[in-house]
Amino acid sequence: MKINYRGFTLIELLVVTALIGILTATSVIIFVTQLRNQNKTTIGNEIRQNGNLVIERFEREVRAASNVTGGGASVDYRKGTQNYRFGCTVWTSGTSNGGVYIQQLPAGPVQYLTNQDTKTGASVSLCTFSVDITTTPQRVGINITLVQGASLPDRPEFKSDQQFKTTVVTRDYQ
Repeated sequence: MKINYRGFTLIELLVVTALIGILTATSVIIFVTQLRNQNKTTIGNEIRQNGNLVIERFEREVRAASNVTGGGASVDYRKGTQNYRFGCTVWTSGTSNGGVYIQQLPAGPVQYLTNQDTKTGASVSLCTFSVDITTTPQRVGINITLVQGASLPDRPEFKSDQQFKTTVVTRDYQ
């Protein structure tokens, strides 16, 4: 007489449980990796957008300027009848971002071109301006390095930095 067992053996259940465990662990690893890559990409895109905006605005402002002076952390220039400053504050530490700004002189409000949000914005870690007054028209350069916002965690998936550099020749309007 043949005995008919219905159901699964203990070995079959253990094998299936092990396979489900392996698949779950692999899925979690893939998900975490994708999340980290998304964070790094998002931060890199924000930095790139901020840097491109700064470079475009710098080129437009300086190209139309006359009498550019300064160097180091800022340049002063005349546009029409107004004087302006294009400058940087460099992030050192703490909970605020460094930024790139334009200010109408002598004491106008500061307009930051970089996103000042410490979690989603970009911070300036290096900023230098150069002015070549020996040539006519003048040649004005900017070199900035932007990094992630100041209050992001200190982990590799949140770290990003990009350098932006350009030299602009003024149109020498008088």
